[in-house]
Amino acid sequence: MAARSHRSHRLHRSHRSHRSHRLYPLHRSCLVLASLGLLAISPGPPALGQEAVAPKGKEEKKDEKKEERVATVVQLRLRGEYAEALPEQNPFGPSPLHFRGLLEVMRRAKDDPEVRAIYLKSETPWLGLSQVREVLAALKDFRSAGKKIYAFAEDPGTVDLLLLSAASRIEAPESAMVFLPGVSAEALYFKPLLDKLGVKLLVSHVGAYKSAFENYSRESMSPELREVLEGIVGAHYGALQEIIAEGRGIPRERVAEAIDRGFLSARDLLELGLVDEVADKEHFWGDVKADLDVEKLKILTSYGRKSFELDPQNPFALFRLLMEALSPPKKRGSAAPKVALVYANGVIVSGKSQSSPFGGPGVLGSDTLVEALKGAAGDASVKAIVVRIDSPGGSGLASDAIWRAVLDAKAKVPVVASMSNIAGSGGYYIAMGASRILAQPETITGSIGVVSALPNVKGTMDLLGIRVETVSRGKHAGTFSPFADPEKVDLAPLAKLMEDFYWQFVDKAAQGRGKTRDEIHAVAQGRVWTGRDALERGLVDEIGGLRRALEVARELAGVGPEEKLEVLELPHPPSFVEAISEAFGLSRLAAAAGLSRLELGALAALPEARAAVEGALRLLRVASEGTVLLVPFEVRVR
Repeated sequence: MAARSHRSHRLHRSHRSHRSHRLYPLHRSCLVLASLGLLAISPGPPALGQEAVAPKGKEEKKDEKKEERVATVVQLRLRGEYAEALPEQNPFGPSPLHFRGLLEVMRRAKDDPEVRAIYLKSETPWLGLSQVREVLAALKDFRSAGKKIYAFAEDPGTVDLLLLSAASRIEAPESAMVFLPGVSAEALYFKPLLDKLGVKLLVSHVGAYKSAFENYSRESMSPELREVLEGIVGAHYGALQEIIAEGRGIPRERVAEAIDRGFLSARDLLELGLVDEVADKEHFWGDVKADLDVEKLKILTSYGRKSFELDPQNPFALFRLLMEALSPPKKRGSAAPKVALVYANGVIVSGKSQSSPFGGPGVLGSDTLVEALKGAAGDASVKAIVVRIDSPGGSGLASDAIWRAVLDAKAKVPVVASMSNIAGSGGYYIAMGASRILAQPETITGSIGVVSALPNVKGTMDLLGIRVETVSRGKHAGTFSPFADPEKVDLAPLAKLMEDFYWQFVDKAAQGRGKTRDEIHAVAQGRVWTGRDALERGLVDEIGGLRRALEVARELAGVGPEEKLEVLELPHPPSFVEAISEAFGLSRLAAAAGLSRLELGALAALPEARAAVEGALRLLRVASEGTVLLVPFEVRVR
């Protein structure tokens, strides 16, 4: 299609305005130093992400050539993963954006008088639906300032269509093709394979709906898990229709029609109201200029990011930079009032938090989080604490330690729990002691139940012709042995212990929620709920995201909206040296698992493959810690 000149084309001001809504990794940048002393940190531009403008000479005449009308546009490129934690320090370049950092970029752009619009590029970011809603809310807030959002949809997926629905105007090329498949849930059951290998997983659970590990102990899905997944799939399917329909200003039935068609051309997108026009990119930029009534656009591709440049005139710049990298991180303290934002991200285990060798969220160590909570509560400048949770649970013992730290902190300052994509089982355990709990409509939460799993390989030994001889004392000496006869293992004492832990879980939830044991038991038993369901059943207090959680913390602390309240993010990320040291340790771990560097890199680059490997590893990790509080699945939009 031939592109019309933007000078002769103007958008009709009467075109309908689309209401907007809202909506986790980036890799560390690498800088190659050509010679010693060529790297220097620039003082940065005069405004966030803006180009410096040279001052005009005094000799210039005002009546000379009329200046071009220019509009500043921020390019917001959404791709990869946005972790719910502070990124590792990178002294050689900008650190990757974490999720709150992404939200802050949009807030700053809204408040920046120089910024007229956002050019939204969504490249299938690895985000859950709860995070999508928060990004959409931030984009809607940006538009509330009278600013515009433009998008050019070349190859959008489901998550991209959700995000782009916040745009003021969407155009697509004639060659665009979209696959909008709807929502499905899949589960792999390994018991038939394990039977052939002689491997058994002795699973005990308290709660009819506690289905963690069932894909290793059952040949097919249990009716209880199917019931839960039906509800979650239905909630997500409804959310897809709701978000796109509201953002585009079209009936939900039209979105349902688009999903049922599945494969959509550019003309289908236009017909269904998912885009405003089919045109090439040159025409798109002409429309943007016409809508902003300017002749030139200044596109900022790194808005709000730290700026670096080479300085051949400064031979000491590299030395100074290396010294900064090798020095301990500076502790920036101030007496200004603060709200502490404490991240609880990953599978919960005892000990220290650790990164994943595959680039994912890693594990949440109880020692690390307890230390962060104690430090925040003991800081006289901290007026409230927000615990940001994105965890499927994990070790019961570690979850209990964090819960107690939350209670101790709440005795000093208000504590608000903010649930991201998932805060179930152990993730709910650490939230239930908070002063207030917030979740998004599709947050996966609840799952108040207990499960344990004991691997047994006696059948494998028999198949291989390996005989295991045992000498022991004590009735239950062989209970946890993987070589014991599974038919003779007495799990009754373990079942009693697990039942006691379950009722502790229920009683503590009742205490935190102001309900009776029977009321919590009725909605517990391992049942997973969406955030909206949890609100109806009294397991959470309010539907809202991180921004709303910070507002609630301010309100509970009695800090007025006109007073400045800094955000202190904890735990502190590892320093550059600590990150390097940990990376070597993780490399050794990968080598021990039989993974080459190429395979490790492939897993880091393929989120779904990485998630499958990490899921198996975390099951093995938490299963070794006795009682397990773990949600049996996770939900992603793709």
